[in-house]
Amino acid sequence: MFLFVESLPMLLIIQLSSAILVYSDSKKRKMANALFWIIGVALFMPFFLPFYILLRPRKGIFHCPFCLAENQFPVDHCQNCGSDIELARVKFREMEYGILDVITIIVLSFFVIPFSVAGLLNAFGIIDRNLSSWGDLVGFNFIGTSSLLVLSLWFIFRVCKRPFEDIGLTRNKIYYNIIIGAIMLIPTFAITYFAEEGIVRSLTNALPSHANFIYKMQE
Repeated sequence: MFLFVESLPMLLIIQLSSAILVYSDSKKRKMANALFWIIGVALFMPFFLPFYILLRPRKGIFHCPFCLAENQFPVDHCQNCGSDIELARVKFREMEYGILDVITIIVLSFFVIPFSVAGLLNAFGIIDRNLSSWGDLVGFNFIGTSSLLVLSLWFIFRVCKRPFEDIGLTRNKIYYNIIIGAIMLIPTFAITYFAEEGIVRSLTNALPSHANFIYKMQE
């Protein structure tokens, strides 16, 4: 508690500085909901700042596939010839995304979202906040990896505006790929189960005096 009180001024400075940066950035992008993000970052930066980075409007430059005129995304039609723009046929020369987005997705997937969900589940008495059992740890890791997968796919399709083909998926084989993915879950869970059993046996052999505690954690 004393450590938190001692570091509170620094935390406030960081949050207010982040809110000022968000204000400046949102003003340049002419965002209608800028005030919402500024207040959110000022009050609770660890949660709102990563989502702001991912959800803010982005700019992209590409050439029209019909007249080759340069356009700035997002647009529905060419500013020169008026032709409708199909994203699958567009090759972006430049688009606003980079390493900051990758870091943000990782932070959200393995820190913000899992700890937020764990806090809610603990409030309802579903899991132990200390994650003392194997089940709690597996669930915590599952939330993180699932968040990473969902956010990555969302970023590719919604932010980068790339088609299924760019990650090896095609619309005419989507059901086939879903079935293959579901089938692959079986060996994945099997490997996880046997790995857990192997770890438990190794620990009980190495620490026989703590066997009861280890088995209790496994439950």
